Amino acid sequence: MTGGPAVKVVLIEDNRADVIRISKMLARDETQDYKVQHRDKLQDGIALCSSEPHDVALLDLTLTDSWGLDTLKSFVAAHPGLPTFVLTGLDDREIGLSAVRAGAQDYLVKDDIDVRGLSRALRYARERHGLDKLRERLRVSERLAAIGRLSGGVAHQINNPATFILANLSLMRQHTGAVTGALNAVYKHLATETDPKRRSALTKALSQAHAREAMTETATMIDESEGGIRRIVAVVKELSAFADIDVERVELVDINQAVEMAVGLARAQFPSGVAVQTSLEDLPYLSADRSKITQAVLNLLQNAIEACDELRGRAVYIEGERDLGQVVQVSTIARPTGIQVLVRDNGVGVPVALRDKLFQPFVSGKSQDRTGLGLPLAADVARWHGGELEYQPLDGGHERGSLFTITLPFDTGLALPDADEQPVVAVADDQPRGRKRVLFVDDEVTILVAYRRALGRRFDVEIADGGEKAIAMLDQGRVFDAIVCDIMMPGVDGEALYDEIMRRDTELAQRIVFCTGGTFTSRSSTFAARIPNLIFEKPVDLGLLERAISQIAAK
Repeated sequence: MTGGPAVKVVLIEDNRADVIRISKMLARDETQDYKVQHRDKLQDGIALCSSEPHDVALLDLTLTDSWGLDTLKSFVAAHPGLPTFVLTGLDDREIGLSAVRAGAQDYLVKDDIDVRGLSRALRYARERHGLDKLRERLRVSERLAAIGRLSGGVAHQINNPATFILANLSLMRQHTGAVTGALNAVYKHLATETDPKRRSALTKALSQAHAREAMTETATMIDESEGGIRRIVAVVKELSAFADIDVERVELVDINQAVEMAVGLARAQFPSGVAVQTSLEDLPYLSADRSKITQAVLNLLQNAIEACDELRGRAVYIEGERDLGQVVQVSTIARPTGIQVLVRDNGVGVPVALRDKLFQPFVSGKSQDRTGLGLPLAADVARWHGGELEYQPLDGGHERGSLFTITLPFDTGLALPDADEQPVVAVADDQPRGRKRVLFVDDEVTILVAYRRALGRRFDVEIADGGEKAIAMLDQGRVFDAIVCDIMMPGVDGEALYDEIMRRDTELAQRIVFCTGGTFTSRSSTFAARIPNLIFEKPVDLGLLERAISQIAAK
């Protein structure tokens, strides 16, 4: 016995003498322990590998229920990720090459193999298979990162127009409400109008214009348009989170937001007939990596989706005798010492043989060629945050399926960057009296116009399309109570403008509110981390921005 884990070998061979010889050969290997399971029919071997995981397969091509390369092709089609060796009684190079082309790792001539050669072949096959899995893991990670970088690159181009579109829609909603109020006053006046001709003329004009219907429809279109823009922004933001999937970025994270992001990403993968339900408690913020938490929950959701998808069309009963169909439930709970994220499904469940190895890399019970990395990666994320991932089978009573629980302690042990230097800035709800003069700086003129249109009734708004013009206005002696500035601009960007104002007037520098389209260079990320100022992500919530300006301008 070597003391290490035994390599599980499935031997599919109908010649009893060959079975005994190969089994004894592996038992004599002093470098590795083997657990050999034998089947003499192809379909029985395929079923065995479906019921529990194996590390390698030895397959004879001449069986009672299958013959020739079709035997190999059928087995590889059923278990494409399992390293498979073909056993042949003839030293035929053409057969061997054909077998490799059909998906075999290699071929072994029965009469020529010995303990050392067989052990070496199996070891090399497992090592090659492990490298292939690692390459797949890298490819998955690189694809996610590439999607994130692409989304991050276009985020600025999407969020900038989204900012002025949402601002304009907000103002249109106000105008629509004002016009609707005026129309109601007109209709009320018509009810008391004593002049028949005037009443008839006004009624006819309003009827021909379909005034009330038009205003109601306009309000609906505004709501629909705003909802559509926010959906676009949300998708870009969710995908952009994967731009730095391999980079450790610790921040104060709302775990519920990370869960919602994962659900949003997974929702498109939910097949018809599989429902997702969420129940999220109010939670405190944790020091965590938002992207890693999102990825861990997404992995659990994808696992649940696949488990439910395999049961589509079959009745699944929980909660007494009521058929709820296939359901994935996601919930968060605050415990005395930490936070739990629970992902429950009523799918096929995890085979008993796999449960002890569930969080080991490359272990997968899926019939498809899965990497077997989703659950191990989720477990790694939980451990990195000082927590754990636990699995509980739901196979008692009327329940079936799986429950995965990520437990995160309140103290994750992850230090925030410059945590002691980052003040918490609260936005007051009170509005100081008097009009304040506010300078808006952005390289998008349409955004500046939207700001002035939306906030011009509350503040004296002046605009500068770029940092150079903002500096020129300061050079002219213009005085501002607050400045709202984009970070990413050509020429004099937000950082350069901030440093110039700091040199001139440190108090004014503290009254700058920054906005960002969502894309950060390493330089702008460093800048954002070193300043105490408020930073809003575009598209900006105008209500929050207005309150922030009011508070800052009052200082």
